[in-house]
Amino acid sequence: MLARVEPAHNNFKALARYLVHGKARPTSPDRVAWSIGHNIPTDDPELAAILMAATAEKSRRCKNAAYHMTINWHPDEKPAPEIMQEIALKTLELAGLAEHQALVMGHGDKPHAHLHMMVNRVHPGTGKAWSTSHDYKRFDRIMKLLADEHGFLYVPGHAFEPEATDELPKQPGRKARQNRSPARSVRRASHPVPRPGQADDGMVSCSPGSRQSRRRHSLWLWARCRHSNSGSRPLTCCVTVPALRAACRPERGHSANSRCRATRQ
Repeated sequence: MLARVEPAHNNFKALARYLVHGKARPTSPDRVAWSIGHNIPTDDPELAAILMAATAEKSRRCKNAAYHMTINWHPDEKPAPEIMQEIALKTLELAGLAEHQALVMGHGDKPHAHLHMMVNRVHPGTGKAWSTSHDYKRFDRIMKLLADEHGFLYVPGHAFEPEATDELPKQPGRKARQNRSPARSVRRASHPVPRPGQADDGMVSCSPGSRQSRRRHSLWLWARCRHSNSGSRPLTCCVTVPALRAACRPERGHSANSRCRATRQ
């Protein structure tokens, strides 16, 4: 038995569509084998997604209430649907999700038996969100406990038992450099971000990276504009954060136009 968790998000409807149809088209007729609802009066994925989204609105702080996890068995193991459902509900109980809304669905489109769980992190009564901190570690311990209890093969997580998994093939991480597309590397090379101590020749434009990269870029350039001496050579920078544009002092000669550029003369 092996549990796999996915990052939480806020789209219950998209998760319900994935549980029913998957990514491949056309949808396999054997994909949905069975489904049960837990703390919801339906086993229909689309209706369950609507009910969970309405419950998630009780929490003002939780922005990613849709939680998705799977439990997988070895291809040689053929657990009955009743056993799979029992293990799924026991997993929710041991994880502290016994009172949360969940939809459990068994799939039959793979060589190995597996099930999916769509869980609402927001408690329907208190409105508090279930914490995902170290969730992979918690579910790994739960899988070992339930595998020993029901006589199934337990597959350990590499992070907790590296001696038992060093020889197994591993997938590269999502942020591995070898997975980056060549186009992304070319874009970064063609829009270098200046570092402190480097010369500023002409206009410096923001790199087309993430919002965090643009904000870091703007913070550094704005700090250089604020602390540079009045006798230094002209410095041209771009400011992409509205708060930084407002913080630039007029006497410094900054102007924030529609292209987010400010020039000190």
